[in-house]
Amino acid sequence: MFKQLKSGDEIRIIAPSQSKRASKSAGYNRAKNRLEESGYKISFGKNIDKIAHFGTASAKDRAYDFNEAYADKNVAAVMAINGGWSANEILPLIDWDIVAANPKPLIGFSDITVLHNAIYAKTGNVSLLGPNFGTIGRMTSWQYTLDNL
Repeated sequence: MFKQLKSGDEIRIIAPSQSKRASKSAGYNRAKNRLEESGYKISFGKNIDKIAHFGTASAKDRAYDFNEAYADKNVAAVMAINGGWSANEILPLIDWDIVAANPKPLIGFSDITVLHNAIYAKTGNVSLLGPNFGTIGRMTSWQYTLDNL
């Protein structure tokens, strides 16, 4: 089980499915500001903007960001920037020993659900079916979403 998030905790934003650059959401700056105003430190995966095919980085780059986020002791939670497609491509590249040894929530929905299921199946750790980073940047319903996160 993971610890509840508190003010000052770092949330790492990664793109296990669609990349940040592929979606061109104007809401990303709003999402970052809203989370920071709530007291969280926001960091981003190294490969979040890369596109190799169909709006995603290579599976290797996406898995690198996933594994690095779980290995980083400063990161309290990992949040997907978006859903999309192809998160299943990174499953064979995930270092499950690192994930098991560093229980922290993965937060996201849609295509990210495959990662939630795999985390539980491979490690017994739980994650949060919750908003993607982009959802928090929306113009409507964002406060409700953030309050309930």
